[in-house]
Amino acid sequence: MLKQVNPINIEYQDLRQWLLQQVTAISETLNLSLIEAHNRVLAQDIYSDINVPAFTQSAMDGYAFHSADVSKKMQVITTQFAKKNSEPLTLKPGQAVKIMTGGQLPIGADVVIPREYAIIETLENKSWLQNPNAHEKIWNSGKHIKAVGSDVSKGKCLLKSGQFLGPKEIGLLASCGVHQVEVFRQAKVALLSVGDELIEPGETLKEGEVYNSNQFLLQSFLQKLTVKIKTIESLQDDIAVLEKRLLELSSEVDVILTIGSSSMGDKDWLPKILEVWYQKEMNQITSFKRCKVNMRPAKPFLFAKVKGASLISLPGNPLACYFSFQLFARPYLEQLQNIYFHEKPQLAIISESFNPQPFCRWILVVEDGNMVSPIHTSTSNLIALQQADGFIKIEDNQSIEVGQQVEFYGDFLC
Repeated sequence: MLKQVNPINIEYQDLRQWLLQQVTAISETLNLSLIEAHNRVLAQDIYSDINVPAFTQSAMDGYAFHSADVSKKMQVITTQFAKKNSEPLTLKPGQAVKIMTGGQLPIGADVVIPREYAIIETLENKSWLQNPNAHEKIWNSGKHIKAVGSDVSKGKCLLKSGQFLGPKEIGLLASCGVHQVEVFRQAKVALLSVGDELIEPGETLKEGEVYNSNQFLLQSFLQKLTVKIKTIESLQDDIAVLEKRLLELSSEVDVILTIGSSSMGDKDWLPKILEVWYQKEMNQITSFKRCKVNMRPAKPFLFAKVKGASLISLPGNPLACYFSFQLFARPYLEQLQNIYFHEKPQLAIISESFNPQPFCRWILVVEDGNMVSPIHTSTSNLIALQQADGFIKIEDNQSIEVGQQVEFYGDFLC
C-alpha cells in the first residue's frame, strides 16, 4: 500500500506567490492572419505605418465651407463622398461642398455644418447654402473636421506584446492596415476527471453516481482562456491507469488539470503517486507541493512539474473546484500564455451581518447596485454559483457587519 504524507498548511497569499514563481512563460511564436489571431496573445509591439485618418476629412454628413463665409449665402458646387480624390477639390470664396462622413475636406474649407442644421435653397438648378450664422450654433474653424493623424499618428504604438487580441484590438489593427501578427503559441492542456462515481450528462444515474459537472465547468473556462485543449478524459479510480496516463500526457501537454483524487481518501491515488515519484524518481518530478490552504472553499491543493508538464490538481466539490481554478489555475495559465494577470476588485457594501465559518475567505454574493448580499451555501451547490454575480474576499475569522465595505470580484464569473 502506498504511504500518504500529510499535507502542509499554507496561507493563500504565500501559495499564490509560490505557484506563479513556477511559471515559465511560453516563448514559441507563430505568424497568423488578423482574423486567425482573434483571442490569441500578441508576441510583438505593433506600430502604425500610417496616419489615421490619412487625409483631412469630415466628421459629419453636411456641408463644408470656409469659416470666413459663415455669414454669406454659398453656392453648393458638388458632392464629396467618403473617398480621397486623386486631385483635391479647391473651394473659392462663396462656395460650399455637400460632404459625407469621411469625405476628403476640400482645400479652402475649414468647417462642416451638419446636414440637419443646413438650409438649402434651389434656384435655377443651383443649390445654395443659406447663412449658417443664422443658427444659434457657432461654426468656428475646425468644427466637425478630423485632422490627419487625429485618431492614430504614424509611428504610434498600437499594441504591446502580451496584450490579448479581442474584437477591439483586431479592429484597431485592421484600421491601420495590419493584416498579419506574431502571437504566442497556445498552451496545450489536458483535463482529467478522476472517480468511479462520475458519469456523463445524458446517461441514467444509478445509486452512488453523480454527473461529471466539474469537467464541463472547467472545459467552458478553458475555452474562454483560449488554451488548446488536447484531451478531456474521465478516469476510474485505478492507480495503474492514472499513473500510466500522467506519464504519457506529461510529454504531450504544457498543463495537466485534474479534478478529484487529490485529498486524503483511500482511493485518492494522485498525491500518493506524485509523492513516490518525488521521493524516489527525481527525474520525473522537478517541483512538488501538496498543502492545505488556510481558507474555504478550495482548501486542498496539489501541484507538480512532471517532465515537461505542470500538474494542477483541483478538488472534487464543485464550488471548491471553481474557486481553486479561479484563484490558482487561471492565473497560472494566463501567465504561462504571457497574459498579464491582474485582479480588479471593486469596493461594495455588504447588506447583512454574518459570522463566516473558520477559514472562510471567499463568499458568493448577489450584487444590487453598490450593495452585495451573501449566498449561504455548501461547497457542492452549483445553483448558488449560477445565481451569484461574483464573490467577496474576507479575512480569516472576520466578522462582517451590515454596511461594511468589502472587496467584490465580479469579473471572475465571466
